Amino acid sequence: MTPARNTLACSQPERGPPVDTHTPRTIILAGQIDAPEMTSLANYCEHLQRGGQLELRLDMTGVTDCHRAGLDGLLALAASPGTMVVSVDGARWGTSSTC
Repeated sequence: MTPARNTLACSQPERGPPVDTHTPRTIILAGQIDAPEMTSLANYCEHLQRGGQLELRLDMTGVTDCHRAGLDGLLALAASPGTMVVSVDGARWGTSSTC
C-alpha cells in the first residue's frame, strides 16, 4: 500500500485588466520633439501595448517644435503593425510652430 500524497491546489487570484489599459488613453505632448523625446515615447508606447492598451491618442497642441526625427518617430508609431492603434491630433503646420 502506498502512502497518500497531499496535494495543494494553487490558483491565481482573479484580476481585472492591468492598471494602464484605460482605453482610449491620451498623452499630451509639449515642448520640443526630437530623437530623445521620440525614443522615450516609443518605449512608453511599448510598455502600454504590453500592458494591453488598445488605443492611444497623442495630443500635439502643446508642441512648440517638431524636428525631422520627431516626425519620423510619430509616423512610425502611427503606422506600427502592433495591436495598439495610435492617432496623432492637434499638429499645427507652419514655419516656426509644430511639425
